[in-house]
Amino acid sequence: MARHVEATQAREERIERVVAVIGSALVVLVFAVTTGLGLIEGVLAYAGAGALVFYLARKTFR
Repeated sequence: MARHVEATQAREERIERVVAVIGSALVVLVFAVTTGLGLIEGVLAYAGAGALVFYLARKTFR
């Protein structure tokens, strides 16, 4: 039982790291893409990137 718990925790840690890296890359990408845009467009871009990361994380943990 302990091995199963350890394996599950290790898997979840790897997933969390991957999601964190993808999220960080998206923030940098969105910042670079939206540099010349207005406030509304920038907010929408960040909201879209956040929704994508949320979707990926939720789908991964199912």
